[in-house]
Amino acid sequence: MSEIDLSAPEFRHEGSELKIRPRKEPYPNLPENGVIVDMIGDLNLYSTPHVKNILNRLVDAGKTRIYLNLEKLNYIDSSGLGAFLGIQSRLAKMSGFLR
Repeated sequence: MSEIDLSAPEFRHEGSELKIRPRKEPYPNLPENGVIVDMIGDLNLYSTPHVKNILNRLVDAGKTRIYLNLEKLNYIDSSGLGAFLGIQSRLAKMSGFLR
């Protein structure tokens, strides 16, 4: 699998409510098909489509082990939780996961 450029615009979102930033730096013990995604701000009905879009693009690019860093997430509503469950369901069919 070729390495993807996580700094590319299709893998990032810098909105007023939510920032989504996959980490570019290598991490010890992170598998080649793994990625850490930082989310900063509020995950709600308006920002959820960005989350779905970016996480699906990461999966399409071969990242099937997605680790979410929600330490700086201030708020999440049911649409955000639903997006996570949808991605987890897709990843489970590929022997992957969302954590």
